[in-house]
Amino acid sequence: MIAAGSYFHVLDGYELDTLDWRFRIRPQIPVTDRVIFVEISDDTIAQLGRFPLDRSYHATLIEALSEAGAKAIVFDIFFSEEHPQDDQLEMAINRAGNVYLPYVLAMEPKPKAHMPQARGYAARNLERFATVARGQGHINVMPDPDGKFRKVPLYVHFGKVSKPLHSLPPVGRDREGGNLAHSPSPIPSHQGRGNEKKEYSPYLSLIVGANLLETESADMSLEAGRSLLLGKRLKIPLDENSNVLINFSGKWGKGYRHFSYADVLRSHISRSSGEEPVLDLNVFKDKVCLIGLTAEGTTDVHPSPFEPLFPSLGIHADLLNSMFSGKFIIRAPRLWNLVILFLMALAIGWAAMKTKPLKGFFILSGMTILLVLGGIVVFNFWGVWVDLIYPASVMAAIYLLCTLYNYLTEWKARMVMEEELRIAQKIQLSFLPKSLPLTPEIELAARMLTAKQVGGDLYDCFTFNDGQLGVMIGDVTGKGIPASLFMAMVVGSFKFYAVLENQPQETLLRLNEKLIKEASAGLFVTLFYAIFDFKKGKVIFANGGHLPVLYIPKEGKSQFLDVEDGLPLGMMESKYSEGEKSFSPGDIFVFYTDGITEAKNANDEMYDKERLKVLVEKHRHRPVAELIQTIEDDLRRFEPPQNQHDDITYIVLKVI
Repeated sequence: MIAAGSYFHVLDGYELDTLDWRFRIRPQIPVTDRVIFVEISDDTIAQLGRFPLDRSYHATLIEALSEAGAKAIVFDIFFSEEHPQDDQLEMAINRAGNVYLPYVLAMEPKPKAHMPQARGYAARNLERFATVARGQGHINVMPDPDGKFRKVPLYVHFGKVSKPLHSLPPVGRDREGGNLAHSPSPIPSHQGRGNEKKEYSPYLSLIVGANLLETESADMSLEAGRSLLLGKRLKIPLDENSNVLINFSGKWGKGYRHFSYADVLRSHISRSSGEEPVLDLNVFKDKVCLIGLTAEGTTDVHPSPFEPLFPSLGIHADLLNSMFSGKFIIRAPRLWNLVILFLMALAIGWAAMKTKPLKGFFILSGMTILLVLGGIVVFNFWGVWVDLIYPASVMAAIYLLCTLYNYLTEWKARMVMEEELRIAQKIQLSFLPKSLPLTPEIELAARMLTAKQVGGDLYDCFTFNDGQLGVMIGDVTGKGIPASLFMAMVVGSFKFYAVLENQPQETLLRLNEKLIKEASAGLFVTLFYAIFDFKKGKVIFANGGHLPVLYIPKEGKSQFLDVEDGLPLGMMESKYSEGEKSFSPGDIFVFYTDGITEAKNANDEMYDKERLKVLVEKHRHRPVAELIQTIEDDLRRFEPPQNQHDDITYIVLKVI
């Protein structure tokens, strides 16, 4: 479907705009000095009267240009109605022998077999002028969908006609054997009788250029929809409907020399009477003189890539300039555009799928710039019109679609991950104690602030039959469901060994052995386990790679309780040392995970355990319920909830 859009030029309206833009930014191309304009402009109308001008003026102009040695005298004016001075004009045309006249065809809306079709004349010259003219040609131009004129049909199929009025070289044949008449126009089909054959009406300036290039009839051939060959000297590229793209040299009035119709007449009269002429008529020697209307308000103007009103004379001049220089505009073949489209689409698709959106956007921008610059280069140097809008649009569409696909894929994966995290949180919370033991010897409170990504924090508090209290806190490595399932196994196994053993180091040792044997996926857990004996006033503890417990006595220096030996559980075989600490009423123990110490503020500073110690010391006289809230409030001021990256768990125990 994308290839079909390129093949059928679905965005041609925009491509035409880029063609105009390329014409406008292109440096001025050289123009031939063999073409001169003789304008019937506002000054001529003011001096000689309203248009149409008296035909004696035209006769005099032909005489002036002929005497000056003009190579060709080309009128872009019709002489379709009789006039009292027709004899004088006919005589002037006949004497000059190099006058070319135009006609207009009534065109069919659609071409056939790659050729424009005409059903008859829309405007033609009187027979007497057509007979003596050096040649006749149509001056139809083909508007594009936006109304601008960028191409002309070099030949128009004129149906079946009898033999031409008279033969003028050059004449060639197309692939179907039809005549390529550079002669006066073929007679309309309704006048033909007997032995009929297909005829083609040539464009006016094509006749002029071919004759000046001295192309023989036998050396001319037309390949409809591809090219027109004028011998071995010149190949004119054609579009699919046998139109030639006009290689505009610039705005009207630039490049070519312009002379006033009235000034030429006055100079000729002055020279004939021995007076000083307004201009030197020798400038017309060996020149192609294009004569036509350029006055404001006249109808012989068309919108062009450069300006809304561009005289038809400029089209003739630019076509002749291309024929003399051999430089034409050609649209890149459909296959070329398809190859460019495929390569660009493939490159941007790969970039969009393999890179982040912003980098992909920069790649898209770079490729678009490269495409535009390449289009400008091949247009300026080789006259090739390459599509820009369609490949650029396809690249943008592919980038957006790939980016959207990546976004949806990531969104789906994120939703799956969030669902996993939600399940993991459920698993995690289901293994935490629903309530804490109530004993007369202590105040006890615990708090868990879960992050968006489950971190695997765990804790437990329970009493033994002899009144002792066990407190455990830990942190499983990893995230998501695997970490939560591992945590479930750790909690279940811990409770089993904690009941059997009343020594923390033995509990950790047994638990570590089980995890090494049964755990997988490279997960392990840090764990601190303490048993409080209120009758003896002491606590015994063991640590498996966890953070030390903060001990703040009612009187005396605070410290962090730790042991000598103890690796995280499930990692490898390890010894576990046991520590012991006596306590008194008013003493405080704070168990915590790394979610506290590794919390970060806007300056990327960590909360650390020293800040925790200072905070608890400052508020040690508060009840545990208030103290635990104070810790949370200070954490939230330091690290807002939206920035929390790990679970925060802490237990505060105060001896009464």
